[in-house]
Amino acid sequence: MTKLSDLPLRSNLVGLEPYGAPQDPVPVSLNVNENTHPIPDDVVADIVQSLEAAVRSVNRYPDREFLELRESLAGYLGRG
Repeated sequence: MTKLSDLPLRSNLVGLEPYGAPQDPVPVSLNVNENTHPIPDDVVADIVQSLEAAVRSVNRYPDREFLELRESLAGYLGRG
């Protein structure tokens, strides 16, 4: 494993210790930017469904003209 002293550090950083977020067993770890709420089941289901659809077509090159993306963006912008 590389040691901090092996790295090419700027002179003003030599001798300093990097900050490490402690992993204490507490109910809410705000110091590591955790979300205190679980992902809602309907969001999880939507992500899984979208991922499944994407994986089923991963063996194909995407549309070079990005038609679906362009149409969706145009609809979002009110121009479609």
